[in-house]
Amino acid sequence: MREGLKKLAVALAFGAVSSGAIAAQDGPLHPSTSAGNFDVTLVNAAGVRIWGLQDIVFDTQGASANQTSTVDICVFSNGASGATEVQYKIDAATSSATLSNGASPATELDYRVEFADADNAFVDLITGGSVQAQVSNQNAGTLASQPDPTLACTSDQNAQLRVSVLGTDIGTAGQGVYTGNVVLTVTPQ
Repeated sequence: MREGLKKLAVALAFGAVSSGAIAAQDGPLHPSTSAGNFDVTLVNAAGVRIWGLQDIVFDTQGASANQTSTVDICVFSNGASGATEVQYKIDAATSSATLSNGASPATELDYRVEFADADNAFVDLITGGSVQAQVSNQNAGTLASQPDPTLACTSDQNAQLRVSVLGTDIGTAGQGVYTGNVVLTVTPQ
């Protein structure tokens, strides 16, 4: 146990040295002088991040009812500082705008992917078997209100994705597992 703690202490010490200063250091209480230090970092570039995405699985159990799933996600952009300023745009890319069962010949199934920021209604990214135009004028909120881009997306979500498949399309599709992959790209604006 003691040997494990020593190894941990050494690893932490080397990690602190290799990454620069650990953090701001306060000066000690001293009769004549006391000195402390802190780091200053300036990021002079637009930055954007999308995270908190989740795989979506629908199990129809043979029924042909509409399937819909909505996921709260996080988007960060430092492209503007006001709550109503345009801060980012989003677009979707996919190898196929339909879900495929991978059979030969493949059966395809339309699905819909929608996106909404905190202030706007849902807009289509993928629908009717085609990828829609890029969605501009999305707002992540003020810097103070946005989720921290260095943390997990467990709170302060400021956007939503909604994926749906119509029951009428499911009812006419053959049995099987239908899959697709969507890549979402956010860009500072």
